[in-house]
Amino acid sequence: MKVKNQSSKVKSIIVFLSIAGLVLPSFCSAQNQTSLPQTPESWDEVKSLGVKILDALPQAIKKVWGEAVEIWKKMGNWFIANPWQSWFKPRLQNFWQYSNFKEEFRKELKEMKDDILRIEKIIWQKLTGWRK
Repeated sequence: MKVKNQSSKVKSIIVFLSIAGLVLPSFCSAQNQTSLPQTPESWDEVKSLGVKILDALPQAIKKVWGEAVEIWKKMGNWFIANPWQSWFKPRLQNFWQYSNFKEEFRKELKEMKDDILRIEKIIWQKLTGWRK
């Protein structure tokens, strides 16, 4: 019964959206056409319009850039304050404090060098014995 009820809801939503999609665009043509800006009729009007746009452009860019920088700062502060301080930083501190990473790394490196030298000797002995 649930599947039938859900499918009827989906169908009714699709029908409603289809009707709204057909009806709503007609309201756009009912707007007052006198509210549209007038197109320039002479080159002087075009020039004055261009000057107005160019005068307003730096202020608009500055405003948008300032808002973007504020958003980036907030995002950076959030990342530094929340995940870094609460999760990453303590784990890295624990890693460096409780494990002697450099010392262990040096030990492992020495063991690897010793293993490589030992394997190299074995291979060399087998090759010289095979040649004879």
